[in-house]
Amino acid sequence: MKVLARSAAVAAAATALIATTTPLAAAGSGFEVWTDAESSRECGVANEAGSAKFVDDGEHFYIDDRRSDGHSVRAHVYVNGDFKETLKSTGTSSSPATHYNRSYPEGAKVTVGVYVSYYNQVCGYDEESGTA
Repeated sequence: MKVLARSAAVAAAATALIATTTPLAAAGSGFEVWTDAESSRECGVANEAGSAKFVDDGEHFYIDDRRSDGHSVRAHVYVNGDFKETLKSTGTSSSPATHYNRSYPEGAKVTVGVYVSYYNQVCGYDEESGTA
C-alpha cells in the first residue's frame, strides 16, 4: 500500500512540475497607430486624421477615418517584412471603423503603416509593429 501511495505522490509531483514548466501558447501583441501629425500638417491635413488598430487575437484590423476632409485613410500591412496588402477605410468620420479579419501564423511580426491618401499622395505616414 505504501508503494502505491508513494507512486501516486511521485506521479502528482511530476504532473505539477510539467504543468508549471510547459509554456502556454504565446500571446501576440496588438497596437494602434495614428497618422503622423507633423507630416500631416505639411500636406494640410488635420492632426490625427486617421488610425489603424491591430488586434492580435484573430488578426483583426480596424481602419478609422477621423476627419471629414474628403481624403481616405489607408494602411499598408506587412507580415514578417513582406508587403501583404493595402486596407482602406470605407466609412466617414462619423461611422465606425472599417473592419478586416485576416489570419497569420502565430508569432508572425505584423507591421501596419497608416496614412492619409491626399490627392493620391501618402501623407502623415506612421507605422507600428506587433505579433500575431
